[in-house]
Amino acid sequence: MYINVAQLLKEPTGSTRNYQISETIGEKDIDQVEGKVIVVRTNQCILVSGSIDAKMKGTCSRCLNVVDYSVKFNFEEEFTPSIEIFSGLPLLHNVEGFKIDKKHNIDINEAIIQYAQLSIPMKLLCYPHCAGICQYCGHNLNEGFCTCATHI
Repeated sequence: MYINVAQLLKEPTGSTRNYQISETIGEKDIDQVEGKVIVVRTNQCILVSGSIDAKMKGTCSRCLNVVDYSVKFNFEEEFTPSIEIFSGLPLLHNVEGFKIDKKHNIDINEAIIQYAQLSIPMKLLCYPHCAGICQYCGHNLNEGFCTCATHI
């Protein structure tokens, strides 16, 4: 999602904009994101914070089936301008992190992707009592017992 912040960069420190987002990202197993984003003009940059609900796909840690799940997270990131808003001259600072492009747009997708990946459960399960797979033949034990000779 791109947000143009040209007008916000011309306004005084503390000026804000609120956005509702509902986007399909389609990257890194993220299907849909919805939430609220607040964009604030600070002294030297733009501060973007939000509360996001992301619908994602993953793999069950026990049975290896594809799982649809959702994560909720808050994020807060600074976006630094690369062009001075009034003169149009490039700014000569070398700042790590997110940048505002030459057309004064910010792309919050990368921040959302990074925070969503940090919110993935350590051990994702299709359901709490997933039986997993047979360690010998690989049969999904959620579908019934295997006919593996090692269980007899």
